[in-house]
Amino acid sequence: MGIASQGEPGFIGPQGEPGLPGLPGTKGDRGEAGPVGKGERGEPGVPGPKGPPGQKGDQGATEIIDYNGNIREALQALKTFCVQRFAELINQELFLYLETRFAVWC
Repeated sequence: MGIASQGEPGFIGPQGEPGLPGLPGTKGDRGEAGPVGKGERGEPGVPGPKGPPGQKGDQGATEIIDYNGNIREALQALKTFCVQRFAELINQELFLYLETRFAVWC
């Protein structure tokens, strides 16, 4: 028997399965220190000087107006209206109640 001769290369086969995960790497070097942090807040400063005065306003009315009479009239009218309306509602509710209870007898 003789020495076997090599044949031609074959086709490329399918891709294999992924391998197992590797081991964790080594810890890196420590970083440099960051910038210096803020200090504590200081005491409040002295108040500044007083500013210039503002513009003068318009002169107000010096006459006195008596609103008490108008207010009393308005309150009396409101009281009268509320009492009348309340009485109307009570009479209406009473009428509806009596109408529903005694409608059978009539």
